[in-house]
Amino acid sequence: YTLLGQGLVRDAIAAFKRALENYPQSLPAELGLAIAYRRQGLTAEAWTAYQQVLAQDPTNQLALKTVGLLGGYRPEWQQQGIAALTTLLNLSPNDTEARTQRGLLYGYQQRFAEALADYQLVLQTNPTPEAVLGAAQAYTSSGNPAQGLELFNRYRATGKPITGYE
Repeated sequence: YTLLGQGLVRDAIAAFKRALENYPQSLPAELGLAIAYRRQGLTAEAWTAYQQVLAQDPTNQLALKTVGLLGGYRPEWQQQGIAALTTLLNLSPNDTEARTQRGLLYGYQQRFAEALADYQLVLQTNPTPEAVLGAAQAYTSSGNPAQGLELFNRYRATGKPITGYE
């Protein structure tokens, strides 16, 4: 962890691997390896390492949140991302970031009823512009363009441009 703190990510990866060779069930070493892989941009390796963390500690909140985030990177990871975020939300129901990400993943899966249920709760808080944009997309894609347009306009009112697919 000291190496990670110093920005020596490759060295940290090597150190965590050595620790896991000596202590294969070391949760701190597995979690450190997962963090280091992610910082190094090794997404697939990070995914696998976070899965190992959850196999040992199914309620590890950092791993649950990160698996949920990584679930947006590949379609084949979306279901596990949703499951991880559901577990996290059962532990921390007010985690708006996790609820926003789960809404996004539900939208990717075209499970709009679940996506809208999450976004409705998120929109009751002080959501980030990105959460408003995700909600706008979900409402539009679910067949409610009027609500989608209202949310797109709310997003634009933050001063951020709408670009790309949105």
